[in-house]
Amino acid sequence: MIADYMQAPPSELADVLAAHSYEFGGSEPVTAQDILDRLGRGDAELVRFECGVALMQGASRPSRHLWLLFVDPSARGCGHGRAYMREIIIRYADTHYMTLNCSTKLRPFYGRLGFRVQSRGADFRTMQGPYRRGEPSSWLR
Repeated sequence: MIADYMQAPPSELADVLAAHSYEFGGSEPVTAQDILDRLGRGDAELVRFECGVALMQGASRPSRHLWLLFVDPSARGCGHGRAYMREIIIRYADTHYMTLNCSTKLRPFYGRLGFRVQSRGADFRTMQGPYRRGEPSSWLR
């Protein structure tokens, strides 16, 4: 994996996100080039964490979509995913409406964070967060 997610170049982060995209669900594979193209167009941004990275879509729109959230396998099960989601929600909730897609396996995790199913696919769910205009759910308070 990557030694320093805070300093790694976007191409390395894109490679890691693409390699682990099967964990997130969705109907189509994600490639590193897809990620780099979105970053290059300015339609997405990387959010870096100590042992992980997130990719947020919609940089120029009133809504934000969490496309990918990755926690290094060596750091999983220690609360990093929840902590990183908290940071993402705090960062975007005041000005953006948030959605995400996740595998059915990850639905309980995001459900505990206040996200609710908006639509369903065969192996994934689109979930909508209750975080709008500075009104995060009670777990953030």
